[in-house]
Amino acid sequence: MKIIDGGVCAPQGFRASGVVADIKGKGTGRLDCALVVSDAETAIAGTFTTNVMKAPPIQWTEGVCIRGAGRAVFINSGNGRIFL
Repeated sequence: MKIIDGGVCAPQGFRASGVVADIKGKGTGRLDCALVVSDAETAIAGTFTTNVMKAPPIQWTEGVCIRGAGRAVFINSGNGRIFL
């Protein structure tokens, strides 16, 4: 693995931010939500559970990934990711 200066924002046209939302309710003060945004629509893909029972946000995200393009990804600690 190679660490790139600038992290996820190193490629031109990408921005990101993280916040403490205390999703798990443990009061750790850790960054547990992030938003990564592209200035232009970008190719997206995802991998998902093979479980028969999928939460509605996962079903929605699968549909978005089928489109193959998006501008943002919301990432939260301990829960499914939501692509926009």
